[in-house]
Parts: sequence; C-alpha cells; structure tokens
Amino acid sequence: MTQLEWIDSDSFSIGDCRFTIDVTPGPKRRLSTENNFTLVKTKRFLSLYDEIEEDLAGKKILELGIFEGGSLVFFDKRFRPSKLVGLDIREEPIPALDAYTAGRGDAVKVYYGTSQADQGALDKICQDDFDGQVDVVIDDASHLYDLTKASFEILFKWLAPGGTYIIEDWAWSYQVPTQERKHPWYKKTGMATLLFELIGDLAANNAIDFISIDRTMAIITKSKAPNSQLTFGKDRLRGRSSPEV
Repeated sequence: MTQLEWIDSDSFSIGDCRFTIDVTPGPKRRLSTENNFTLVKTKRFLSLYDEIEEDLAGKKILELGIFEGGSLVFFDKRFRPSKLVGLDIREEPIPALDAYTAGRGDAVKVYYGTSQADQGALDKICQDDFDGQVDVVIDDASHLYDLTKASFEILFKWLAPGGTYIIEDWAWSYQVPTQERKHPWYKKTGMATLLFELIGDLAANNAIDFISIDRTMAIITKSKAPNSQLTFGKDRLRGRSSPEV
C-alpha cells in the first residue's frame, strides 16, 4: 500500500494528495481545501492504523463521521479499499471531498445528512453499496454512548465473519476536561460503558473473537462462527448492573 511521506510534524502526502493534521478543538479547526485535506488524528493515532494494515487493505470499509473528509481520503489513498463509504450528520457538502470522490467513480461514496443511528439508512447502505457485507466499520462520529451503541447493534449483523469494528476516541470520559462539572458532556454516559458491555459479550457469547483496546481506539474482531449475534452479556451478570462511567 502507498506510504506516507512526512513534510513536517503536522503534514504529509500520499502520492499527489496532501494532508494537514489539526486537532484544535472547536470552530477554529482548519477546513479541507482541494488536494489538502484536514485530519483530526495525531501522528501516533495514524501509526495505529499502520499496525492493522492487513485488516484494511483492499477491504470494504464504512466510516461513520467524516468531519472535513480527510480521514475518508486518507483511508482511500493509504489502503485502497475495494469499496469505501463515509457518512456524516452534517447537511452541507464538503467541496474538496466532493471533487475528490468525483474522480473515484463508484469506489468512494459519501452520504451527507445521515445519522449514525438511522437504521433504515444504514441497512440500505449495507445492502446497496456493500452487497450485504462490510469488512470494516470505523466509528469516528458522535463519540456518545447511545448513538455509538445503536450503530454497533445495527452494523454488527452486516459485518463479515472475522470483520473489524473500530471505535475511535472512546476514552473521553476519563480525560481532564470532562472531569469539570461545567463541561457539556459531564453527565453523559462515557463510551467505556459500551466497551464493558462488549467485554461481557466476549466472555459470555461467541459473537466476538477479540477486543484490542488502546487509549485512543478499540478494535473489535467479529467471530467467524456463522450467525453470530450480540447479547451484550445479558443474563450473565449475576444480578449485577453493567458498569457505567
């Protein structure tokens, strides 16, 4: 697969396409321009994707949450998936991304104004764009427990046996800003709650083969067993409640 050529600490190129890293919080974050896409991922974060190259290269990938389209273009240029679809709840199009996808034919597609929890939309995408089976799902959307769990429940059945489901930025509830009561997410359920539930499923069921957790992403590998279904550890908690953070 095509490798990254670093220009400086915050920018690199893949072939003729440039990427600029900007993790500035809030509205001051850089917007993508044609052939120079904004990525909200650190250099270390990107290296984690290098480590799972075999799970991504040439596969059918669905990305939830695309911001300015930088990650979608990155996945396309770096791993050359056989099919790549991105969706985002934002309504307004991204001109730089649309210009890029126009040159990729049916290989890369974007859905704007689409919620990660819209079962009808997700089912249709999986049926129509992926012929009923997705190899990789990358969730970089809301980072909220309820929406992320809804996506997981909807998409797990479409995930290929042995497929990969990646949940990015799961650890926000442990980080310094969200420890302050004034933070808008202070009272929201943390994403780690979903990981606790999935660990319970790993222990009590045969739907998940492996879970790898890094401080920035969690990688869930679906079992190759036929007709794998999630239970989220139900009836295996010995009268206890699943941890909530």
